Parts: sequence; structure tokens; C-alpha cells
Amino acid sequence: GITLEEPEDGKPVLRWVSIVGKAKSYQGEALPRDFSPCGEAIARRQSLLMREPARLYSYLADVDLPIRAVLLVPFPQRGKFMGTVWAIRHHVPRLFDAEQQRMMEGLTTFAAAILDARSRRPGQNV
Repeated sequence: GITLEEPEDGKPVLRWVSIVGKAKSYQGEALPRDFSPCGEAIARRQSLLMREPARLYSYLADVDLPIRAVLLVPFPQRGKFMGTVWAIRHHVPRLFDAEQQRMMEGLTTFAAAILDARSRRPGQNV
């Protein structure tokens, strides 16, 4: 999935803007910017692996799918960390490995470049 920060009722939230797989029905949902796995990865500005995140973020227990592990990789838009690319494991015979993390980090570089390009307008200073 991809999560992006946006304002909602005057406060920043992290919206699930793109999801594939079993969690697709949650696309468009928002999480608190200051109390969510995505928000934590953005605040730390580094990749984060969480196991059983609903233990800390109890509202995730309301998701109809088990979230046994999540790998979150934050990315910047025009120099400010504004989103994450993430993957969920619904079963945990194994966690994410270093190669999967490296691939996800590559995807965040790509996502950030697309967002930066979309935010530029002709005649706008970069």
C-alpha cells in the first residue's frame, strides 16, 4: 500500500491512497498522523518492521484481516517526509527479509519522484 499525509478537519492524517491485495477495501481510510505505524516510520525517517502492530495501535484490531507484521518505508515529497510504502503479512511463518526491504526502499524512491514531478507546475520554482 501507499499512504500519504493530507489535511482533514485542520489536522494532518495519513490516508491509504493505494492498496492492492486483501486489504484493498480499506483504500481511502485515514489514520492519525501522530499515532499510527505509518506516522512512526515517517517520524523516524527510516524503514520500520512491526510485528503485531495492533498491540500498540488498538484500532488496527478492527481491521477484518490479521496484521501479523508490517514493513513500512517512509518517503519525502519535496524534502519533507509525507508518506509510506508498506506491505502486510497476514500470517507469520517468516518475517520480511533484507532483500524485500531493499526492494521497498527502491519503490519509495520511485514514488517520491512521481509525487515531486506531479507537484511541479510550469513556471513554479523548484
